[in-house]
Amino acid sequence: MEWLLSYMHKKWPYKQVNRFDQERLYPIYYAFKLKYGLLQNTESHSVLKPENVKPIFYPHDGIRPFWQLHISSINSE
Repeated sequence: MEWLLSYMHKKWPYKQVNRFDQERLYPIYYAFKLKYGLLQNTESHSVLKPENVKPIFYPHDGIRPFWQLHISSINSE
């Protein structure tokens, strides 16, 4: 997760079939933050709030659909 998130505010350097969607990193970022706390070198950048990241990703993105349902239930406690 840390390696992948190191590209959060950088251009994705690897060849892709489709354009790399930077928003794919946000569910991973919030899962990391929930389990391990803050990640170095990401908090200095602006990050979208969970409710502002699109809620649905295609299966090939590697992000489960409706990822925010888990985050929103944690925020409401």
